[in-house]
Amino acid sequence: MRIRTLVPADLERLSEINSTFISESILVVERTGEGLEVGWRLAECPLAEPFAKGRAYDLSEEDLARSRRLYEAGPQEALQLIAEDRARLVGLLEVERWYWNNSGWLWNVIIDRDYRRQGLGRQFVHRAIAWGRQLGLRALILETQTNNINACRFYQTMGFRLCGINDHYYTNDDLNKGEVAIFWALELM
Repeated sequence: MRIRTLVPADLERLSEINSTFISESILVVERTGEGLEVGWRLAECPLAEPFAKGRAYDLSEEDLARSRRLYEAGPQEALQLIAEDRARLVGLLEVERWYWNNSGWLWNVIIDRDYRRQGLGRQFVHRAIAWGRQLGLRALILETQTNNINACRFYQTMGFRLCGINDHYYTNDDLNKGEVAIFWALELM
């Protein structure tokens, strides 16, 4: 397996990466208080039946358009890496430089289901950290969901810390639908 820089021809092949995941538990978001006295608590709860995301993580046309834009912007603006095994794409890393807050936004850390738990995600994150430090970025920031407990554990293990919750990120009723956006940050300085 090798990791290399993404090239335009890869964009049409990203669907080769099986991005599905299954969760045996989720993080339940409990909200307390009102107004400026609001508080949040996350509690891991096992599921009666595992949650299967299916192919819902496949990149949309909007995602692919962003990937093309990042590629065209160049390596000072974005880090885009592909993991390839015997000419098959098995991983994608995309980090965008955000000037307004001097950070890197991790758009994608996608590892094919058959290649997880082999260190590829760690290699991607270490490369993102090195890229961010080279540019003098203060932090790497990302968003995941409360129903992707494995990703949450992975980011926590990599040194990211939970820094925010948005219960209206996807719909106006995320709290009751069980998929709440949670934000993570890794300070680089």
